[in-house]
Amino acid sequence: MYKEIRWSPDISVGDVTIDDQHRQLLDQINKLQVAIVSDIANEVVTDIVGYLQNYILEHLNYEERYMEQHSYPDLENHKKIHHGFIEKYKDLQNKILTGKKETLVKEVQDFLGQWWIQHIKKEDKKYYEFIRDNNIHPEGESRDFHNKPQK
Repeated sequence: MYKEIRWSPDISVGDVTIDDQHRQLLDQINKLQVAIVSDIANEVVTDIVGYLQNYILEHLNYEERYMEQHSYPDLENHKKIHHGFIEKYKDLQNKILTGKKETLVKEVQDFLGQWWIQHIKKEDKKYYEFIRDNNIHPEGESRDFHNKPQK
């Protein structure tokens, strides 16, 4: 049995693009859990894992550029956290692709799902608060950027 991992407004980082990326990541993690539990064909699981790998890298790069554009002072530490995640994801990816599915649903929930939720709530909220509190707006960015309604 798997536990669905949901995005909620309380983990919003005040940026529509990043919030949408976080939603997409959580949706893909849920699809991966369903695929593992349902014992769906390995090629489907492989496709999801590959998609997640690419999307995670794209998201983390986007987020790091975003923090850099907003002069976030703890960027280097945040990058280290991202790097640590990528290394752990590679290990999990290897387990998934080699077919060791016995404990994978729990590991996907505990590592992928909960890591993202906790990371967003704690680490990503730090840059959100810094940008909000310092009213930082890169050139060309709307002043209502941080007040846009969330879906």
